[in-house]
Amino acid sequence: MLATKTNNPTGACIYDCFAQGIEAYFAFRNSEGGVHGRQLKLTSKIDDQLGQNQQSALQIITANDTFGTFSAAQLPTGWGDLAKAGIPQYVWAIQPAAMVGHDDIWGNVGITCLECTARYYPYGAKIVGATRIAAMGYGISDSSKRCAQSVRDSIELYAPETASRWCTSTTHSRSVFPTESGPRCRR
Repeated sequence: MLATKTNNPTGACIYDCFAQGIEAYFAFRNSEGGVHGRQLKLTSKIDDQLGQNQQSALQIITANDTFGTFSAAQLPTGWGDLAKAGIPQYVWAIQPAAMVGHDDIWGNVGITCLECTARYYPYGAKIVGATRIAAMGYGISDSSKRCAQSVRDSIELYAPETASRWCTSTTHSRSVFPTESGPRCRR
């Protein structure tokens, strides 16, 4: 596993949570007999320290003992090198440009936590100087509603000074913090 822990600018649980998710999935698969009788194992966890992704990828390539790599990198500068070396990658696809042209990089493996809060929503608003924040889900599915709600929860938790200025509304084609009563805003 190659992920960002040290110097993570978002403050979100990326490295540890990614590892826990992989290990939980492997434990489940192994309890079912593994894959074709083989047990899955996360053998190495590498912290790319935000700016060392390529060096860390080269470390994986040089070791020549990796079947595949899981990556949750904030700056995936080594993904191309891993792809060139023929090492399949299962990634948290927040950097789609780094995946372009690489058939052996698969994004968003596992389950995304729709209810989890994340510091990057209010952080993004802060760095652009936003004074009002809204989140729009797409469709009317429960997943869309839960995702939009997690944005609101994140803002209320990590940026309480802006939480009083969020807006919600619902339509059939788009949902922004859907409610039974329709649009609601706090200013």
